[in-house]
Amino acid sequence: MMTRVVFLAALATSFVACGLPDPSDDVISADDLDGKTDDVSSAKSALPAGAAHLYFGSPAAAYLSADQPLSYLWFTANAGAGFKVGAAEVDENNTPIPTEHVGFKLQRAVSSHGKWSWSVVAQADSDSGAAVLTYAPKTGPGLYLVTSTGSPLPAQLTVSVTCGGFGCETAREPNESCGGIAGSHFQCDAGLFCDYTLAQQCGAGGQLGVCAVKSSVCPLFYRPECGCDGVTYGNTCQAASHGTSIQRVGTCAANVVGNWEFIAKSGGSHYDYTFNADGTFVSTEQPGCAFTTPRCLIKIAPASGNYAVSATDLSLTYSSDFRSGQTADFSIQKAGTHLVGSDWGASLDLTRK
Repeated sequence: MMTRVVFLAALATSFVACGLPDPSDDVISADDLDGKTDDVSSAKSALPAGAAHLYFGSPAAAYLSADQPLSYLWFTANAGAGFKVGAAEVDENNTPIPTEHVGFKLQRAVSSHGKWSWSVVAQADSDSGAAVLTYAPKTGPGLYLVTSTGSPLPAQLTVSVTCGGFGCETAREPNESCGGIAGSHFQCDAGLFCDYTLAQQCGAGGQLGVCAVKSSVCPLFYRPECGCDGVTYGNTCQAASHGTSIQRVGTCAANVVGNWEFIAKSGGSHYDYTFNADGTFVSTEQPGCAFTTPRCLIKIAPASGNYAVSATDLSLTYSSDFRSGQTADFSIQKAGTHLVGSDWGASLDLTRK
């Protein structure tokens, strides 16, 4: 028991050392907070520097050291539904280390005379490498801060919050549906965005996306893609870091997605192209006799591959068997209404169907 008392005392001391408001070790019950209301947006001004968002059902990793002995994670929760908060010191296999000390305080932002402060509503510690508590707020929505530490340092903690029933979350959490026709009722939580597949075309027609965490670290390779916000990004990850999905491959300045064709004046050969939003394409060549009477009987062999597009150029690389490895280049002309180049052994001037 002595270890636990000293451990929690050290946690309180760390608050002062780190310049945070000195919370009392006295735990305030949910009843004591009856009648309290939180303006969550305003309350966030009281969050300590470096505090990260903790999402329901999505554990977060916290890395502690002598220079950074505390982890700060925050979340919002509605009244009524109880939730469980846990912290565990884990090894490289994410397995709790049973001999380590872990402790944390659960605090709620409370406003008094126009000033925000933190009130401890629950706390837990353990000598077995994992601590857990449950809490049922009677008012809300509320802003909560989980301040955790471990001993000895350095330590790696996994901190989580889970809902004990239904309705804890104030907004949609990671991997939950979002958007749709009633999009205003399916908004993602702060720090998330509604992620759509290319086929969903940014939620066109009321399609549902999935809430996803904005990317924080992205590769540097350049593969331009047009975001749902109309901005060109270097790759999908960079778009996600700005909170948007991809509507098509290539820059936003040039949109070739759709069906294109060219009919040769001499001989009447037809050339048809379909460019898909995911960067793939299909092309066919049909002789003019296939469109005359009587009609010649031929077997159409579509060719397919991948394309890359810039503001002024379109490059095709075939991957289908009989044209594998072949390439073709087009220039994008007349404000994007013509694709001019050579393919299938002919000079082509493609226009939209």
